[in-house]
Amino acid sequence: MSSGEAGRQLGYAAFPVILLAIAAFIGWRIGRKRQPPKFVAWPMGVAAILLVLGMLGMQMRQRADDPPPTSKTR
Repeated sequence: MSSGEAGRQLGYAAFPVILLAIAAFIGWRIGRKRQPPKFVAWPMGVAAILLVLGMLGMQMRQRADDPPPTSKTR
């Protein structure tokens, strides 16, 4: 694996990790205000749903960009 490929893979992995970390922080901050303090999970759920929808969108876009398969029967 070249350094450029490794950097690209790291860049793709950084966005979901950052998004989930922000959602966890928001859940912690919201839960800290409750009595008794309790972690709130809905921000993590929303972030996970957004990540899944984003991955599905990328898969669909990639399939649309692929050329149609051709059969060589001759």
